[in-house]
Amino acid sequence: MDFPKYDGVPDSIDGVTFEEIYELFANSLYGEKLRGAIRFGAYKPKEITNEEWISVLGLDIHNLEHLLWTLSIARDFLRSSLDPHEPWQGEVSEEARFNEDEQKLLLLTAVMHDWGESVVGDILWHRKNSHDEEEELRALSNIIGELCEGKYSDGLVSKMHQVGNILFRDKDSRLGKAFNAIEHVGYGQTTILAWEKHLEYEGPLSHSLSGIAAKLIENHLSDWRGKAEIYPASHYFLLKNQKPIQEIIEARIDWRSIPGFDA
Repeated sequence: MDFPKYDGVPDSIDGVTFEEIYELFANSLYGEKLRGAIRFGAYKPKEITNEEWISVLGLDIHNLEHLLWTLSIARDFLRSSLDPHEPWQGEVSEEARFNEDEQKLLLLTAVMHDWGESVVGDILWHRKNSHDEEEELRALSNIIGELCEGKYSDGLVSKMHQVGNILFRDKDSRLGKAFNAIEHVGYGQTTILAWEKHLEYEGPLSHSLSGIAAKLIENHLSDWRGKAEIYPASHYFLLKNQKPIQEIIEARIDWRSIPGFDA
């Protein structure tokens, strides 16, 4: 699938495109492990295959394709900071404006952020602890060493290791917070799609999809609102999805009663 690119948003870093970096990983044994994995799998009804799950919730649910999907979200996120949508009021704050080097680091983070999961597995956001993050950081560093050292310049490899800091050590830095906002846009897209799709199905699949929407709203809505005050892309996500978000809230779904869901 081809994703849009934007003027003013970089296509490459140190002479290597982000798609080339993705392909390097995707064609490795590590990429092969992610190729067969799904996201939100804990909430998938047992009778639904992985392929059916992906067909319902889209390529962002495919662990490997999720990297390209997040890269696309990151590009749109950066484009929105450069050229906010019309309802955005006032100037974009310094926190949400990024120079070219910072843009490249955020895009590199997007395309690499789940490499470590090919070793440690996909742990849902609310279950991941500091030990899990250290294990994932260690796995990411080892993968960079195996796949990228000797192939890319020392400068690019150093930036790849910096991605690990953005993800796990410097999450409260400006770039760490920005990437967290990018991921939250992705969670938001899954929320809305799950809500829309639950109306097309019956039984366990419908219940699971509505549960995902309700759980994500409960866990992330306050974060979305906070980020919408800083980042134009987060603001636009909330603005265009007011109606389904309100529908999910008013449905008062008890997601904790759905099999496979927990607190």
